[in-house]
Amino acid sequence: MRPKSWFRLLPLAGLLLLVLQCAGCARYAQQINMLYEPVVGQRGGSGDLFVTIPASTVRQGEEVAWIIGDVLDNDGKVIDHLTSPRSPAELVQAALTQELNQAGYNVIAAPSPRPQADRAVEVSRVELALDQISALADIKATCKLVIAITIRRNGTVVRKLQYETKQTKTDIADRDLLVRGVFRAAMCAAMRQAVPEIMKVLGQ
Repeated sequence: MRPKSWFRLLPLAGLLLLVLQCAGCARYAQQINMLYEPVVGQRGGSGDLFVTIPASTVRQGEEVAWIIGDVLDNDGKVIDHLTSPRSPAELVQAALTQELNQAGYNVIAAPSPRPQADRAVEVSRVELALDQISALADIKATCKLVIAITIRRNGTVVRKLQYETKQTKTDIADRDLLVRGVFRAAMCAAMRQAVPEIMKVLGQ
């Protein structure tokens, strides 16, 4: 090919690069519906058990969307937000409810603490940092999850626990599932730590 032919291709190559870059930035899951399935497989629980979250973290209507993270470009600039129909505390409550139900407890998920309950697991604080960096070549998703739990027996605080997990993944395929994947990995890691310890404290 003669040198002049290369110059004719430059505008086309530039346009293709721009299209690919825009497509790469746009392909992400803006609203994340975090579904959870039990992974711990603990057994031996029995009886009623309240699992509660602060009243301020309960969704107040179907139209409410919780901002749980950001989408960033290559330069670290926020170009959009990641949202969820449920708050981070509700997501943790749902995971604990499923795990402890499977363990044998009759779990009662409540929207506010029950300080006088015979046995209660209070999700007192949840910090969720979920970010997705949309680059031309790939997508990077990171999730940091911090869960603080208070365990009560007969209204008395018997233990305060805290768990922190972090997951990172980079991929070019399944971009819409990447953020959900790192969130699930972080939640599963937290449940694997929390559920056995919660059951040990409740059994003491």
